[in-house]
Amino acid sequence: MEVRMSNSGNTNSRISHACVIVTLNPDTAQFHRVLDASLAQSPAVIVVDNGSSPQFVASLHNYAVNSTNLHVLPLGRNFGIAAALNLGIAEAKSRDAEFVLLLDHDSIAEAGLLDGLLLAMKETQHSGEKIAAIGAKIFDPRSGEELGFYRMHNGHWDKIKCEVSTHGLLPCDYLNSSGSFIPISAFEDIGPFNEQFFVDHVDTEWFMRAQSLGYACYGFCGGALEHYMGDAVIRYWLFGWRHMPRRSPQRHYYIVRNSLWLYRYAYVPLAWKFNNFIKLLFTLLYFSLFDMQRADQFKRILKGLIDGIKGEHRAA
Repeated sequence: MEVRMSNSGNTNSRISHACVIVTLNPDTAQFHRVLDASLAQSPAVIVVDNGSSPQFVASLHNYAVNSTNLHVLPLGRNFGIAAALNLGIAEAKSRDAEFVLLLDHDSIAEAGLLDGLLLAMKETQHSGEKIAAIGAKIFDPRSGEELGFYRMHNGHWDKIKCEVSTHGLLPCDYLNSSGSFIPISAFEDIGPFNEQFFVDHVDTEWFMRAQSLGYACYGFCGGALEHYMGDAVIRYWLFGWRHMPRRSPQRHYYIVRNSLWLYRYAYVPLAWKFNNFIKLLFTLLYFSLFDMQRADQFKRILKGLIDGIKGEHRAA
């Protein structure tokens, strides 16, 4: 994989922390909001582009000309979120960054978020605990809901929200990759994201691997990240009104395939496997029966099941 770095500053400059943003044909206007929010808070913003249009890549390079802390790594094609994050973190490490904040191309950090994460990380590390990451509070502006953090309790997964700890930290078992603030030293110890997973459950696998190595992660309630989960938000009734993300048939392929891969990993908790299996059944039924692309959804979910059972893969 050949990567050509574009920036307007010294490639040997040293930084304390960095944002790594992975892009793939984002909405340009919204992405400018992502960039502006990140550039205002971080000494370095590294954009790893996963094969966006030539027009978007050109606009990135033009943006970098006028910014001393924006650095662009164009990959030329889509290598997946795991590979892109690994490259971005490697670039941050090459600049002696101590920490890295991971962001999707639609994730907008509110003012002061990075400073809050940095302070929380320093205070938590001072206690001597091994920290894999601290994750920002995430809300989806389409539903207006906080997404919450996941914690295993009595054999099932509870979603805990910041209403129970307005400004503190919530212990959790895994985080969304977008909004995760990670010590690079911990990343090196835990290992890279598994590139065979390509996109979905990349973060799930990494955090469960981290937990098996004695690392903890926390949700941070002192700052928020605006983030869009899925292509749209679906409102449905199941013993009360609920929301869930609507994803494309191809994304459901990866979700199903990678879930089945995770079932084979000894360090993935049995409770997660059981709860995830129930969730997969619901996904199959709902999107195969009610989605506007129900036929394609069924085909790709079925393909994910087949490849998840038969496909060869390796642990990171």
